[in-house]
Amino acid sequence: KSDLNSFDILAFNCSEMPSYSPAMLCIYGSPIRWEFSRDEGVTWVNIDCTSNLYVDENQERGKVLYRILNTDGTYSEIVTVTYYDVVPEKIVASPLAETKTVDEGTEFTLDVVDDGYTYQWMHNGVAIEGATASSYSIPVIKSTDAGTYYCVVSNPVSTVNSTSVELTVNK
Repeated sequence: KSDLNSFDILAFNCSEMPSYSPAMLCIYGSPIRWEFSRDEGVTWVNIDCTSNLYVDENQERGKVLYRILNTDGTYSEIVTVTYYDVVPEKIVASPLAETKTVDEGTEFTLDVVDDGYTYQWMHNGVAIEGATASSYSIPVIKSTDAGTYYCVVSNPVSTVNSTSVELTVNK
């Protein structure tokens, strides 16, 4: 026996659908209509769908609330869906290669517009503690700073490694 009542809804993503197309499924009952809100439930917009399965293929990035009106006049629980853009497939870190001398400084940057992404810079495959911005600076280079740098850029739906930067350090 399910704990869900006759008007519960469930949101899920399907691999055959575009990333902006979660399916909304009415588990039990027959909805009179689906509704959505983009303003935290202040206003609700009717959706022309009375099916138990509703697929929203035209959403913009952001948070959307969904609910259904059941045949007995009651509303379902509200389901919140947040739509994200995927991280761009190719993010270039620059400069691509750099040769510096001990005690000089350097900075690595990314060619990506910050869209609420999280960042983690890596040195030779190991996370650099505290290096969580879209750029990474080394104010005073040591010989141990030589190696390969890249940044892991992510959001809740995707993760991409930037191109690598090779830092050569002369003594």
